[in-house]
Amino acid sequence: MRVWRKNSRLDLRLGFCSVNPPHSFKQSRTENDRMKKNHQPYIKWYSSDFLAGVRGFSSSQIGIYTILINEMYERTEPLPINYQRLAWQCGCTKPTFKKTLKFLVDEGKITVIDGCLWNNRVEKEFQNRQKRRDASSASANARWEKANKIKGNGMRKVCEKDAIAMLIPEARSQKKSNTDVLPKEVAKLWNKICTENGTILKISPKRGKHIKARVKDSLKTIKEWEEYFKRISQSDFLTGGNDRKWKADFDWILNPNNCVKIREGKYDDDGDKPDSKEDVWRYRMREWKDFSFWDEDRWGFPPGHPQNQVPKKIIDEFAK
Repeated sequence: MRVWRKNSRLDLRLGFCSVNPPHSFKQSRTENDRMKKNHQPYIKWYSSDFLAGVRGFSSSQIGIYTILINEMYERTEPLPINYQRLAWQCGCTKPTFKKTLKFLVDEGKITVIDGCLWNNRVEKEFQNRQKRRDASSASANARWEKANKIKGNGMRKVCEKDAIAMLIPEARSQKKSNTDVLPKEVAKLWNKICTENGTILKISPKRGKHIKARVKDSLKTIKEWEEYFKRISQSDFLTGGNDRKWKADFDWILNPNNCVKIREGKYDDDGDKPDSKEDVWRYRMREWKDFSFWDEDRWGFPPGHPQNQVPKKIIDEFAK
């Protein structure tokens, strides 16, 4: 029994109805899964071509034609001719659908092939889509092959380097020294070299974190730490030779900005001055003995003063 929409003259005139589909028309689970698998998120819709192609068509003809085309895109295959089912999908009566389908076939909009409905433009779009997929797949495969080739060469070089390191004892020890820089070793080295800058009693978690950070970005080996500390110990300014008697402590030299300045030579003494701490005092004593010159602002009190900081060993040398 057909149930027409109440008080809808437009539906009556166009032949549309709200017929409930029989149970046999409901899509099976297998068909639903297949349609979801083949579903495309969008299609290319050329509005100018479509409007020109349907000019002169009635509203029911345009509606049925549009639904059939979209069903073809959705199913990705020709539509089996089942008038009752197709009429329900298009929202019209069976006679109206048959009449409209004959008109669309005569106009060349729909093609009947082996008991199925198809469209030439839909076929062309599917072919173009497949070409794009093939091109994208080929491009992806080429990228994968290139990446694997580069990765393979890199792994081969690493393996060769490791093999050489395993065969040569010196290479093994060098590799270990380049990577294993322990905070306690750094602290021990500081206490040994930078005697003028205070003694480290404990490596706190914060200090350990800063040491690892400097190992990562600049001082990568224990040898580089040793050279770094020697540079600090040979700097007059960093060991108290300044107007404030300030000395660089361990936490200050771990600061990344300060580390860069020290390594760049910002706090190095003048080129005509000796490098070691004792030679620095000898240079000052020579200036005092030969020219009676003493820079109290930088060197502290002169020899003979009770608060003089010149090492006794150096004073004894010049007293001879």
